[in-house]
Amino acid sequence: MSFYIVGTAGHIDHGKSSLVKALTGVDPDRFAEEKRRGMTIDLGFAHLPLPSGNEIGFVDVPGHEKFIRNMLAGAAGIDVVILVVAADEGIMPQTQEHFEILNLLGVKTGLIALTKVDLVEDAIWLELIETELREELKNSFLADAPIIRFSAKTGQGKEELIKALDNAVKQAEPKKTNLPARFPVDWVFSKPGFGTVVRGTLWEGEVYVDQQLLLLPQNEIIRVRGIQSFGQSLNKGIAGQRLALNLASITKQRLKRGDVLVEPGFYRPTSTIDSQLTLLPKAAKLRQGEEVLFYHGTKETTAKVRLLETDEARPGATYLAQFRLTEPLVARRGDHFIIRRTSPLRTIGGGSIINPYPPPRHRFHQEVISLLDLLSKADDKTYCLEIIREKGIMEKSELNYYLVDSKEKIEEVIKSLLNEGKILTVGHFLIFVDEFNAKLNTLLTLLEENQKKNPANPYLSKESLRSSLKIAKPVMEKIIKKLEGEGKIEVSEEKIKLKKEEGMSEIRTKVEEIFLKNPFSPPSPQEVAAMFPAKQKEAEQMVYRLIYEKILIKIGTCYFHRQAIEKAKILIGEAIKKRGPLTPSEIKELLSSTRKFVIPLLEYLDRQRFTRRVGEKRDLIK
Repeated sequence: MSFYIVGTAGHIDHGKSSLVKALTGVDPDRFAEEKRRGMTIDLGFAHLPLPSGNEIGFVDVPGHEKFIRNMLAGAAGIDVVILVVAADEGIMPQTQEHFEILNLLGVKTGLIALTKVDLVEDAIWLELIETELREELKNSFLADAPIIRFSAKTGQGKEELIKALDNAVKQAEPKKTNLPARFPVDWVFSKPGFGTVVRGTLWEGEVYVDQQLLLLPQNEIIRVRGIQSFGQSLNKGIAGQRLALNLASITKQRLKRGDVLVEPGFYRPTSTIDSQLTLLPKAAKLRQGEEVLFYHGTKETTAKVRLLETDEARPGATYLAQFRLTEPLVARRGDHFIIRRTSPLRTIGGGSIINPYPPPRHRFHQEVISLLDLLSKADDKTYCLEIIREKGIMEKSELNYYLVDSKEKIEEVIKSLLNEGKILTVGHFLIFVDEFNAKLNTLLTLLEENQKKNPANPYLSKESLRSSLKIAKPVMEKIIKKLEGEGKIEVSEEKIKLKKEEGMSEIRTKVEEIFLKNPFSPPSPQEVAAMFPAKQKEAEQMVYRLIYEKILIKIGTCYFHRQAIEKAKILIGEAIKKRGPLTPSEIKELLSSTRKFVIPLLEYLDRQRFTRRVGEKRDLIK
């Protein structure tokens, strides 16, 4: 048996709650005000065993535009949607907005219920409504979905609807039980004799009675005292189920919708995310720095958008963006979100999370754009490698927060990267190989500088060197051990000095000549090393030493000699003064280089306030 969440969607008073009641016998409208007003205000729930043996939990959402925030809290976890359209009215504004939200949330399976057919006697009218639906939903995930004519009053279409639901859930991807548990809270209450109870959909993993879960963002360990699903007591809850968790030692007042219970060690709150953002075709433009309402899971907060490629996002297009959130949320790579404008209150777009724990990003920076584009499409191994590359050195356990998978899967990824020689492990640290080499060569440079300044006392303490390198002791010891084994340093208790390196000045001269010979198409450290068959390590280390000394300037993934940068400024400056602003292609020809090198170089010159973008061209800053 598998468990799925089926959500209703559609305009107010189109019969969503009546449909759920007709199928399950349960009225999802829980509150007296809902029954008095005849409209759904908050989320309602029911369940239904299917003929196949699978079981679905219904999340009935409000249709009124005033309660979209409640609709979003329920829609985030659904696997299958029933788009409800009243036969006597057809497609209405909230029908469209709900459907747009479902698309943005990545829902891929569903069906259409044409309700209240008992109110329509004209068969031609029904055919016109169905034609309108097909036209509206073409090129969407519901393009070929069955349309079931249904009446909650007469029971017409009930068996057909149940059969269509059974087929739809078979096409849906089951929620994953082998991942660390994540349970977004959508309802909190207190029950006499039990205490605090939270309800929600278990998105991933499994939960057990007496299990210790981490409550976020409060960062408290909470014990699960009991588990129920639609009134049935369970020892274990499985991903895809609607669950009520009875929590020990916490009051109702300390919890709210949007909080999340997770397996410890795999999630932490974040206030900044990297994302891929898509605006709806009918949305207004979104400007850099604009504040929006941000919805993720059952959480609602405000956020400021930082557009990374443009100053203005246009309707129907997709962009890379970083959001800075007013309140922290609990997210993982691949999660979907929705954004709404505060005035007028309207859904304008949504997207998926690329990196839930990013550093601040430079705008209009090709290296950043290329990285996020790669991360958005990467498999698990590539994703982890790029995270380690960006951080340089990170604790092994921190990778859990980025991958959020079984411990076995994470170990498998680490082992593969180790076998390929792309990372090193030192104790509980993961180190990108280039970062390790850079730290190693920085240490050599520090020793060399000290030897020149203090020839009578060439030793430096391990601790002072470690402090300068800003690395942990195990990493420091690994570097020392490597250099000592290569005969490059002498270690005396807690002090280190440089051994005389024969021929290094000659290698230095040759390495610099290589970079100056190809000033605007410089080689990588590995390519330089390959030019010294007998002394590859020494040559590569010399590149990193020159970087430390700022003789070579790292720009993106390229390394330019500082003389090359000055030469580029002269050539570009003279050309712009003579010809006016230049395109990257014109600068590429001017420098006899390629786009791979010219774009990062131009972005560097922009940051140095030498040039500035004018449309697609570069001009000098006066």
